[in-house]
Amino acid sequence: MKRPMLISGVVAIITCAALILLNSGTVIVPVLAVSVLIIYSVKKFGLRKFIKIPTVCISVILFTLSFFLYSVANIETAESFVTQKANIYGRVNSIPVYEYDFTTFTLKADKFGYEDVDFKIDVSVKGNLTEDVKPYDYIAVYDTAVYIPTNSNGTYNLSYSSQNNVLQGTSFKYEVLHQCKKTPLYYILNLKYVICEKIDLFTDSNQGGLLKGILFGDTEDINYETDQAFKQSGISHLLAVSGMHTSLYCGIIISVLSAFKINEKIRNGFCILFLVFFSVITGMTPSVLRASLMMGVILIAPFFKRESDSINSLGLSVTVLLLFNPYMVFNIGFQLSVAATLGVLLSAQYNEKIYKLTRNITDKRFRNLSVGFLSNILMSVFAAVFTLPICAYHFGVFSLLSVITNILTVQLSFYATISGLIGVALSFASSPAIKSLTIFIFKITQFLIDVITETAKSISSFKFCTVPMHSDFITPGIFIGISVVLTGYIIYKIKNSKRILKVFAAISIIPVFVLCFIPIVSPHYKTQITVINAGNNIQIVLRNGTEYIYIENTTQRIDNNTFSCFPLATCENLVYYLPTYLGKDGADNPEEIYNRYKPQNVIMPQSLYNYLQKYSKYIPENTKIQNGGVFSLSDEITVEIVDTNRIKYAIIRGNEKTVYIHLYGNTDFSEVVDTSPCNIAIYNGEIPDSIPKNTDNVVLCGEFLPYELQAKHPQYSGDVYITEFEDYVSFYI
Repeated sequence: MKRPMLISGVVAIITCAALILLNSGTVIVPVLAVSVLIIYSVKKFGLRKFIKIPTVCISVILFTLSFFLYSVANIETAESFVTQKANIYGRVNSIPVYEYDFTTFTLKADKFGYEDVDFKIDVSVKGNLTEDVKPYDYIAVYDTAVYIPTNSNGTYNLSYSSQNNVLQGTSFKYEVLHQCKKTPLYYILNLKYVICEKIDLFTDSNQGGLLKGILFGDTEDINYETDQAFKQSGISHLLAVSGMHTSLYCGIIISVLSAFKINEKIRNGFCILFLVFFSVITGMTPSVLRASLMMGVILIAPFFKRESDSINSLGLSVTVLLLFNPYMVFNIGFQLSVAATLGVLLSAQYNEKIYKLTRNITDKRFRNLSVGFLSNILMSVFAAVFTLPICAYHFGVFSLLSVITNILTVQLSFYATISGLIGVALSFASSPAIKSLTIFIFKITQFLIDVITETAKSISSFKFCTVPMHSDFITPGIFIGISVVLTGYIIYKIKNSKRILKVFAAISIIPVFVLCFIPIVSPHYKTQITVINAGNNIQIVLRNGTEYIYIENTTQRIDNNTFSCFPLATCENLVYYLPTYLGKDGADNPEEIYNRYKPQNVIMPQSLYNYLQKYSKYIPENTKIQNGGVFSLSDEITVEIVDTNRIKYAIIRGNEKTVYIHLYGNTDFSEVVDTSPCNIAIYNGEIPDSIPKNTDNVVLCGEFLPYELQAKHPQYSGDVYITEFEDYVSFYI
């Protein structure tokens, strides 16, 4: 059979995704596979000519078993450790990262309370611990609140589980019991730490952050503006370690060793050892493991006198990794790495046509330059096309100019990687002459990174560089597209004409684009209200078509959870920013909101304006002082902010529906708000004494238990949502 591991890899991805999304189907899937395998073995059914069936069925059964074992050994075990408070002891297994007043690191725990354990947990400790806690310190984290991270709908956070870690914990007290045990892992982690310090020493902060992203896939130090530019221009895959990185690194090693006349097997052996080292130093992320394993398979082929097949090796690496952790299929780095690599490998099939196009060029150097240029463009186009759906799904936007950005930046990132590696290597020398050379090399690296960054920012600044991806359009678009391709494939098999298949493949793209543009063409497409968890305070994001209103009422600093509900596509606008109340920690929010989203209108009450002035906080230039008012989106949705000094509330009306929102103050709506029927009632802080008639949904913002509303209002029969247990709650009106 041709490329059996590729088939296995494809089956692995489909099976693992299906089992995770449809957990109840874990019995049905293997039973179906076994049934097909039995039918295949019976001669009279005539299925034996389809030689792929056994491979597919065995793969399905194997990955079902893998999913079951992983769920029992990891998720179910993790559930048994979820408790309110516990003292956890273990070794720091990663470089501590400080963000939002918490230091986060991975702890390889060996004691949980009084129980001996052996698992990893991501711990966030209040304060900046980066100077006190080092990789491989043995520490105790006291009174740790342990939980399993979930999505807004209460399901497991698949992206988090895909990193082979299920538990998270938060604490305010720790103690370093023993410092840095000098193990091989410590030295490897410390080497990455030293390399990062060298990069920070010779580069500016954002340029250094991007260089670390390109070299290691480490995106922690990339600022928001640059991160958004990469996402919106469709080149985020450059920051996910892929086959390009491992090919480059191994290529350098092979070139150096070849200069010393070292034979192929020894060269490949050194490369395999490097890949193991590189996987550890980058934290063994899914994308790195995939790239390293694939390259390892290619390098090991000569030892068994086999010719390597890159696409088959890609399938083998996917198969092996998903056997160990089926949830890895939902890791964005893994997805981008696989998609980009597959695109690059498929583009190589057209190299022969490129040679034919350039064979009439008489000058050999110019011909080689033309071949390289066209090959790189083709590779960039394929990488962009294959990663575009993944970026659209994860980032909520569809980049219309992704192909152009990839053509302009992929090759530059390759050169930036080479110069960055040379600069890092030279930075360890103490000679003044070499130090000057190091500075020069890093200047070149910074220049290349600046060009990449400015290209991404320039392209992402176009109004329609990206369009929003709405989940209710993505699924039917993909379904229609796949149906069209399958129809073309059937006709191709009957007529044996590749032209028909290509025509149908091109047509399949049309419904995806049409469905993507519906929310933009229709300015009144669905009004979404999102209630964001902010403790005992409330934040509301209202979206209608491509226009947004943000009502802020929080004492906290705005976080990434809130940002995920804001405009993501370049064609969307934050029309109104309405801060009604801000505490000390949230007083810097207006500056961050303005810098990120440039709201067209900023309206705040006099009391808040005075408060920000008193503490010398940033106040946007287009701020209007107004204690209340009526604001509209698309001339159909109205938002009324009412300030009675004792209570602040908002009323949203549109699409023949009404939403009452209690912002803060007295919780008895009957004193100030018309209690006529409303569709959604959103309460802050306390459960009210009365609920408006015919209310379909009640949202409680604060520390409530699910049964409290029914206990106080047994006659209420609608749905209840509590933000304490979810990141945010969204409704359509």
